Amino acid sequence: MGQQPPRTPAAQQIYAAAELEYPVMADAVPAPLVVEIGSFAADALPIDEIAAHQRAAIALIKKVGFDE
Repeated sequence: MGQQPPRTPAAQQIYAAAELEYPVMADAVPAPLVVEIGSFAADALPIDEIAAHQRAAIALIKKVGFDE
């Protein structure tokens, strides 16, 4: 299983800044570089529905040569 994100706003802020990603906790402040990218609209789609399309997405990436 993958690594779990930190569970306090302060820890999440450090983790998200190190990974240059938006924090998963709404009360954690994103890194300045991430803020420059713009706002982030969280997707309401359940992760299992997204994951159900992973194989098709990978096949499409390979077909069009996106990773090359």
